[in-house]
Amino acid sequence: MKPWHEVVASLEVDARRGTFPRAVSDVAAASVVWTDPSPAAGAESAPENVGDCAGRDPLTGLLCRAALVRTLQMALETPAEAAPFAVALIDIDGFRATNQGLGYSAGDRLLHAAARRLETCLRREDTLVRFGSDEFAILLTDVQPADAARVGERLQSALGAPIDLGGTVVCPQASVGIVMRGVQHTRPEEILRDAERALGRARAAGKGRSEVFDPRADPRAATLSQLEAALRRAIDSEDFRTHYEPMVSVKGGQVTGFEILLWRRSGGLRARR
Repeated sequence: MKPWHEVVASLEVDARRGTFPRAVSDVAAASVVWTDPSPAAGAESAPENVGDCAGRDPLTGLLCRAALVRTLQMALETPAEAAPFAVALIDIDGFRATNQGLGYSAGDRLLHAAARRLETCLRREDTLVRFGSDEFAILLTDVQPADAARVGERLQSALGAPIDLGGTVVCPQASVGIVMRGVQHTRPEEILRDAERALGRARAAGKGRSEVFDPRADPRAATLSQLEAALRRAIDSEDFRTHYEPMVSVKGGQVTGFEILLWRRSGGLRARR
């Protein structure tokens, strides 16, 4: 298995996965624009024809989120020092604006092209999934902490080339959050939680950025983990009681909602709905 840093150093974005360059004369900022592949050319199928296998996303043909959770669960069964890995979450910045401004067909083409581009970054042992509406996730095996920042740069570079969305050329950007497996990670949801935190920091920094999760740089991380553990214990032990108080409008006496009081034996928490 080749170390990730060797792959990052040698791998260049190309057309191996069915993403083809062509010249666009009316785009001054770029001489090459990436377009969706043509089925007639024997490349990857077009957006409307992929995903015919069970457990795959119907738009991109990628595995779905559940597959990542299963793979993470298996990876966590090996000791951390023997099986280092990382998870990268990739969010397409401004995807909603693309849908609203250019239409859902253009949004679908963007997601399809993004999936093909991300595939160029994979090694055989890596796992790429469609994680959400405009999010992708990659399980990267045999990755060292020193490689994590370059992983984010590589993913952003692969996604950033101009693309023609049916006559409109855009240069997509992505925010990337990366988390290295740590000894504190015992369940898939813990790894995904920290990847989401890193992604949140990347978005907050101005989008088009990548962030590697560092619990030392996020003082809330330990507190949130402790709170989550305490809440899980309280739920498992049925330690909560709820009381509902109606909220009545002064005009007409109509019930407009309820205030929920959530009580624990050792104290009280209030949540309003």
